[in-house]
Amino acid sequence: MSTSSIGKLLLSCVLTLGALRLYPDIRFISVYATFLGLAPFYFMKRKQASASADPYGSFHLRLNGGKKGALPKTEWLNMGYWKDTSSFPEACETLAMRLVRTSQMKPGAVVLDVGHGTGESIINLLSNNAVPRPSHVTGITSLLSHAQRTAERAKTLTVTTDVPSSSGSPSLKVTIVHGDAVYNPKLHDPTSAFGGVHPFSPLFPAQSFDTIFALDCAYHFRTRRAFLSQAFDKLSVNGRIALADICFVDGQSNKIATLWAWMIGIPRENMINADEYETMLEDIGYVDVEVEDVTKDVFPGFLAFLRTQGVRWVIVAEIMEKVASSGARYVIVGARKGQSAEQELKRTR
Repeated sequence: MSTSSIGKLLLSCVLTLGALRLYPDIRFISVYATFLGLAPFYFMKRKQASASADPYGSFHLRLNGGKKGALPKTEWLNMGYWKDTSSFPEACETLAMRLVRTSQMKPGAVVLDVGHGTGESIINLLSNNAVPRPSHVTGITSLLSHAQRTAERAKTLTVTTDVPSSSGSPSLKVTIVHGDAVYNPKLHDPTSAFGGVHPFSPLFPAQSFDTIFALDCAYHFRTRRAFLSQAFDKLSVNGRIALADICFVDGQSNKIATLWAWMIGIPRENMINADEYETMLEDIGYVDVEVEDVTKDVFPGFLAFLRTQGVRWVIVAEIMEKVASSGARYVIVGARKGQSAEQELKRTR
């Protein structure tokens, strides 16, 4: 057995012992086994991730139908919206389109897509005829390989396809940036980062965004509240944010959900329930806040799909099912940056 394998085994044991300490009741034996099986896979993925601690790499290509040595037709990386479909790419596109509708995006919009993986959500914005064509799309993702892949794909699309904007320019502008979702001036050096300036930086060319998307990623942000606050500052008046996200019925009080969240990199501060989520947005300054629970159309279909993808994905599905039954909820969130209180009053009359 190699040193790395021994290390993974030891980590698995430590994690399982931690679970035993938290859950002495015999009813949780299946949970121990799940943690034991998932830990090596999890730490392998963490090793492959960048310094930003993003838990994702290129595994999603296989889920999209990719074969060894060949790229799939799509590169989606989200849990999907599974109503009336059993296809992973279709479910993922449907979830992305749910956000487009929630955002009430208009033609010519200046758009920011946060946490876009290898770019399928951006390709969707550029090419899907059901999407009002924006004038400028900026993407930011925390893995350098994802940023580079997205830039390559977007460039090919805009070069080979005429993508007119409402302003009549021959093609819309696409900017891809490598960086964390939350802007930190000490970490984001515009002279060295791929793609240049962070979109929330005062130095970013676009002064504001009309639409901001965070598709199945904001629960990882350190922290979600910091991201939503920075997004609010960068939204234009009446601009909207749309997120596909996870919240927890019991917040941080459920130990199973808390341990799972720690394993996949969800900060404790992000473990809030739907009411707390709505209040947080309103405290920041958002109006027209909506938090829609779509759990029944996300988790069951996604877990059923994972169980067809091999042993390690069956293990992932088992632990996610435990978490879902322990209070995890999948939500679609929408909110608007309002005007002044006086202007808002006139607007609603």
